[in-house]
Amino acid sequence: MSGLVDRRFKRNVLVNYGATAISVAAGFAHVTLVTRFGGVDVYGSFGILVAFSAMLTNLMTVRTNDAVVVFYKRGSATGDPGLCKMALLVGLCLDILIGGLLFGAFALCAPWIAQAVLKRPDLASDVALYGWILLATFLRGTPIGYLTAREHFPLIYAMNAGEPVVRIALIGLVVLSGAAVTLRDVITAVLLPTAAFSLIAYILVLVPLLGRLRPVPAAWGALRDYAKFSLSTFLSSTIRAAGGIDTVVLGYVTNPATVGLVNILRQFLAPFPFLAAPINGQAYPRFVQAVSEHKRAEITATIAQVNQKLRLVALPLIAVLAPGLVGYTLWVGVPLAATDYLAFGLMALTAVVTSTMWWCRPLSHATNPNISLRADILSTLTLVVTVYPLALFFGVLGVALCQATVLASIYFYWRRVLRGFVV
Repeated sequence: MSGLVDRRFKRNVLVNYGATAISVAAGFAHVTLVTRFGGVDVYGSFGILVAFSAMLTNLMTVRTNDAVVVFYKRGSATGDPGLCKMALLVGLCLDILIGGLLFGAFALCAPWIAQAVLKRPDLASDVALYGWILLATFLRGTPIGYLTAREHFPLIYAMNAGEPVVRIALIGLVVLSGAAVTLRDVITAVLLPTAAFSLIAYILVLVPLLGRLRPVPAAWGALRDYAKFSLSTFLSSTIRAAGGIDTVVLGYVTNPATVGLVNILRQFLAPFPFLAAPINGQAYPRFVQAVSEHKRAEITATIAQVNQKLRLVALPLIAVLAPGLVGYTLWVGVPLAATDYLAFGLMALTAVVTSTMWWCRPLSHATNPNISLRADILSTLTLVVTVYPLALFFGVLGVALCQATVLASIYFYWRRVLRGFVV
C-alpha cells in the first residue's frame, strides 16, 4: 500500500462518508424546510449569522483542536503522558476563556447586525441568541482535538451526523404545528443539539484527565512550545477572519433573500467539501507522524493517490447536481436567473479544485504553521480587495467571481509549496 492509506485509514474514511451522506441529506432538508415554510429571507438571515460568527471566531481563536492533536500525539509517540495532560489542560482553559469573550462580543454586535445587515432591528434578540451557538461550538475545540489525536474518528463522525438530524427533527416539529418557521425557530433548532453534543464531547475529554492522567504531573516545560504553536495558528486564524466577509458584504449591499439564494447554491455544492473532509481529518495526525519519522515520500504519494480518486468522483457529481438544481429551485419557489446559473457553474469548478487541496493545512501544521499563515495572508488580501466591488456590481455572480479569484491566488502558492516539500 502506497503512502499512508492503510486498511484502518480506508475504514475510517468509509465510515465518515456514511456520516457525511447523512449530514448532506440533512442539509438539504434544512434548506427545504426553512425556505418553503419560512422564506428564503429567513434562510439568508441565518446564513449571515453563520458567516459573521465564523469571522468573529477566526478573529479570536487559537485553534486548540490543532494544538491538542500535535502535542497529545507527540506525547503519546514519545511516551510522555505529562505532555498529553498539559495539552488538554491548556486547551480547556483557552476554550472557556476565549469562548466567553466571543459570546460577549457577539452579544454586543447583535443590534448592529440586526439593523445594518439583516435590515430588521426587531431581530436583535434573535441575533443575540445565536451567540449561545457560538459558545457551545467553541467549547468543543479541545475535546475534538483529543478524539482526533486518539483517532476516535467514528465517534466524531457519529456526532457530526447526529447534530443535523436532531436539528431537522426540531424544525419539522415547528412545520407540523402549522406555524411559519422564524429565525428564532431556526436558531433554537441548531442551539439545542449543538449544546448537547458539546457537553458529551466535554465529558469524553474529562475522563482521561480525571482518570489515568490525574496523578501524572503536567509537562509545563513544553508550555513555551505550545504557546509558540498557538500563536502561529492564532495569527493564521486572525488573518482568515475575513473568510465569511463575502456573505456579510452581500447581505449589506443587497438583502438577506439574495444571501439565501447564494447559500442554496452552496448547499448544492456541499458534497464537494465533504469528499475530502474525511481524508483531511485522517491525514492530519498521520502527516504529523510521517514528518517526525522522515517519511516525506509517503505524504506526497498519499496526496497523489487521493486526488486521483477525488477527480474521478467530482466531475460526474456536477453532471448530477446541475439539473437537480433547476428542478429544486422551482420546487421551493426560488427561480434562478441566467447569471445565477453561470455563478453556480463557476462555484462548482471552484469546489472541485478546492476539494483536491485537502492536504494543504495538515501538511503545514505537520511541518511549519507559517506556511499556512502566508497562504491565509494572500487569500485574505485577495478577498478584501475584490469582494465589495464584485458583490456590489454583480451580486450573486460577483460572489462566485470573488471565490474563484481567491482560489486561483492560493492554488499556485500551495503547488509551489508542495514542489519545495518534495525537493
